[in-house]
Amino acid sequence: MTAEVSQDNPTETSETAASSQSVARHHLAASLGFLIIGVLMLALASVQFVAPDLLSGWGPISYGRLRPAAIHFLLYGWLTLGLIGAIYYAVPRLTGENLTDPAIARIGFILMSVGYAVGGVAILTGQSEGVRYLEAPPLADLLVLLGMMAMAHSVARTIARRNDRERSPAEWFMLAAVIWLVGLHFIGNLSMLALL
Repeated sequence: MTAEVSQDNPTETSETAASSQSVARHHLAASLGFLIIGVLMLALASVQFVAPDLLSGWGPISYGRLRPAAIHFLLYGWLTLGLIGAIYYAVPRLTGENLTDPAIARIGFILMSVGYAVGGVAILTGQSEGVRYLEAPPLADLLVLLGMMAMAHSVARTIARRNDRERSPAEWFMLAAVIWLVGLHFIGNLSMLALL
């Protein structure tokens, strides 16, 4: 099911639809970039696991920093951004509506991408929090949280926009997914409250 083009202003509606698709494409392209970086870092860490003296003289590419940073890039940069991109692709098709507030969705994308990149670089430079899978520093966590809130706002408003019919189970699951993603990120990273 695709969004219907309004007869009042078809140009504006098609521009909004293109904007909705570009938000999904940006997420998927960034997730691919994080995947490539993460896999290369994990491959280097795997080689270091077998040959510990290889490149051991420089801290940022030591095994103890490289592996957690690679896992961070793969788990958050690739998987999370990729799934959010899939949600941005699916929600307009499920609802028959264009993505609401694509500018806010783009801001959310930028905040999340920068937050994940800053978190990975901070892990490489030794500024890890020391909690497995939650190593990113509070500033990176705060950027990601703000980005996730923007994403959840855009997805929730898109799903809520159409009031003339009952919601499908897929729409409810997508809505629950983005709300839980924001909540779990906040609860898992309560240390970011130290910044406030």
